[in-house]
Amino acid sequence: MATSAWDIVATEFLQLVNEDSGKFQEVAEKVIHLYRVSFLQDSATDELLKLVQTKISNQIIGLKTEQCFNIGLSSDISDDKLSVLKWVLGETYEPESLGSESFLNGEKRKNVDVYIIEIGLRLSFTTAWSTNAVSICQACGLIEINRMELLRRYLLYVNGSL
Repeated sequence: MATSAWDIVATEFLQLVNEDSGKFQEVAEKVIHLYRVSFLQDSATDELLKLVQTKISNQIIGLKTEQCFNIGLSSDISDDKLSVLKWVLGETYEPESLGSESFLNGEKRKNVDVYIIEIGLRLSFTTAWSTNAVSICQACGLIEINRMELLRRYLLYVNGSL
C-alpha cells in the first residue's frame, strides 16, 4: 500500500512541540481517514478542468475530486462510535459516498497516466472548521476526536506525460 503525503504528515501530527516548556505534547494517539466523493458538481468540475488546462497544461484531459477527512483521535474509537462519525460526515441521501478507502486510489490503479494532488491543512495551524467539527463530534458523544481537518483531493487524467 502506497504511503500518502498525509500519512507522512500524520506521523508528525502525533507529537507537537509545546513552545512554553520545550517538551513534546501528545496531540493524537491515532489518525484515521474517511473519504467522500465528488464535492463539486459536474458544471463546476468542467469549469475547473478548463482552468487547469489553461493554467497548468492542456495535456490534462479530465479530473475527479474527493474530500478526505483527517481525524485525530486521543484513543481508539469503537465500531458504534465510528458509525456515528460516518453518519455525521456522510450525506443523508448518499451514504455510500463516504468510505474508509479513497475512491480515487482505485481509479489510479486502473490508469497509468493519472496523478493525485492533495490540498489541505497546515500541520501547525488548527482551522476554525476543525474547531467546529470537533465540537459537533463531541456533542454527539465522540469524545475521542480531538482534531479533524479537511483535504481536497484531485485526480488528474493526463494525455502523455506532463
